[in-house]
Amino acid sequence: MRPIKLTVRAFGPYAGEQVFDFAALDGRNFFLIHGPTGAGKTSILDAICFALYGQASGNAGPGGREPRRMRSDHAKPEARTEVEFEFTIGPARYRLERRPDQVRPKKKGDGVTEEKGSATLFEWGEGRDEGGRMKDEGGADDDAAGGLASETSDVSAPESLSLTDTAIVTKPKSRKRKAPEPTPLLDPAPAGPRWVVVADGWRDVNDRVERLMGFKADQFRQVVMLPQGMFQKLLTAGSDERQKILEALFDVELYRRIEFALKDAALAMHRERVKGSERFQETLRAAGATDRGQLEARRTETVTARTDALAKVDGLRAIAIQARDALAKAKETAAKLDEREKAAAELTRLEGQREAVALKQVRHDKACRALALAEREEEVKRRQGEA
Repeated sequence: MRPIKLTVRAFGPYAGEQVFDFAALDGRNFFLIHGPTGAGKTSILDAICFALYGQASGNAGPGGREPRRMRSDHAKPEARTEVEFEFTIGPARYRLERRPDQVRPKKKGDGVTEEKGSATLFEWGEGRDEGGRMKDEGGADDDAAGGLASETSDVSAPESLSLTDTAIVTKPKSRKRKAPEPTPLLDPAPAGPRWVVVADGWRDVNDRVERLMGFKADQFRQVVMLPQGMFQKLLTAGSDERQKILEALFDVELYRRIEFALKDAALAMHRERVKGSERFQETLRAAGATDRGQLEARRTETVTARTDALAKVDGLRAIAIQARDALAKAKETAAKLDEREKAAAELTRLEGQREAVALKQVRHDKACRALALAEREEEVKRRQGEA
């Protein structure tokens, strides 16, 4: 992210409109914001952070600068507190307009009214989709920290940029926003592109800025902006104090939780190791061994004995199969012998009846011959009667 222009109105120590033209740096990536205490150095960083995230550059929470308290105590009642910030991320150019919650005089009658905060994000260019958003939303650029400087007090340097208050008071403007003109110090834009609203509303703008920057507000303050006074302390502090300063600058609570989680995991692993050692000792006692070598020898003996037993089982299984086959054949042979004995007994019985059968056969033959003679005799008598 590279700042181009910052405009504040009724913000911090600036009662009127104050413009900070970063484009005048002419591409310099390193510059110094300096001035006496109370000159408004921190307010510049507050304005940038407020425009981006709706928060001040200092730590959030108790003691931090709330957006409502950023209004200038020297501003006229009718002057609106607002910040406009133009910046680039890679080739894309954006413009932010943000106002905090503030109290202003009523347009009609006496008294004041509460005006809710507002935020709008513009993008310069074309190539939008049907929803009006740019097709390439981009992300955090390599220059995320380029163009921003840490702040010091009463320090001078070559080619430094001195920022002073012009104290220009403007008339209150309506809430309707016009598409602003591009900064003239940038390369002239073609006639086609224009400022287009890509996000409107406090929450939508914050979400879009977080996607563009790649930082949330607290991460942006920790990584890009060093709070006032911390930079000098960081340079001159000893190891222990520097550690405390870094812990104050960078939220290390997450890493503390990770450290505690790793300690808990290590303790759990130690307990598991102790339990495993106890189980191992019980195994040694059960095996009658005194060390791992004896246990391995016992294991080898057990494996060998098991292998031999399995081989014997296989041999006995084969013998059992052979015996079963032999038994089946023996049963088959016994059945055939039984049938043979029955056949022999039947043959003996039939042999004993042979004479009786022969006698009956003789009688049968004689009966047949007698019957034939009787029929012939009847035939002869019949013919004699006819004669």
